Amino acid sequence: MTDEDILWIVFLVVISIVVLMVTMTFMQPEFRKEVGVNFLFLQTRPVPVYSYVFGAFIAGILLGSLPLLAAYIGARSDARRKTGVIRNLETDLFP
Repeated sequence: MTDEDILWIVFLVVISIVVLMVTMTFMQPEFRKEVGVNFLFLQTRPVPVYSYVFGAFIAGILLGSLPLLAAYIGARSDARRKTGVIRNLETDLFP
C-alpha cells in the first residue's frame, strides 16, 4: 500500500465516524418516537424514527460501495494484465 492509499483509507474512516456520530445524534427523545410506515396497502409495525435514519445510512453505504467494488475489480484485473505484459517483456529482454 502506498501513502496515498493509506490517506484515502483514513479519510474514509474519519468521514464514516463523523456521519455515524451525526446519525447517533438522532437518538434524542424526538427521534425515539415510534412511527409506522404506510406504503400502498402495507403498514409496518411502529419503530423509532432513528431506525429509519440509521437504515438509510447503512443502505447508502452498501449501495455506494457497489461502484467502488466494480472499479476495484477492474483495476485489479488491469494490474494483473499489465504485470503479465511486463514479465513477458522482461523475459524477451533478459533471456
